Amino acid sequence: MLQFRNELGPGKTLRVNCTSKDDVIGVKEVAFKKDYDFRFGEDRQSRTIWRCLLRWRNGQEELYHDLWPAYRGGSTPRCGEIRSWIAVPAGVHLGKNGKPGSYVDKWFSNKDPQVRP
Repeated sequence: MLQFRNELGPGKTLRVNCTSKDDVIGVKEVAFKKDYDFRFGEDRQSRTIWRCLLRWRNGQEELYHDLWPAYRGGSTPRCGEIRSWIAVPAGVHLGKNGKPGSYVDKWFSNKDPQVRP
């Protein structure tokens, strides 16, 4: 299961857009202190890989983080695993199976040099 939590601050909306080889999940808006999650099956023939784009506005600036991969299956299925991506103002954290999140990376801006939207 992939889970996304918004800890960006009151009035801040986290936008989540995830895709895999076979599926596209439209943009989901996650309010402050709320979660969005979805479950999926694993393909034993090829690794299940999810890519997710997280976006939010900080004033006039749109910030984003491209999680590639947000989830990648192993050579054996990881059924029941939970990947929790937590969005905070300083960046993105990853928690696994209910364990506290560790820092992954900062947010990027379309204003950053050599950064694609």
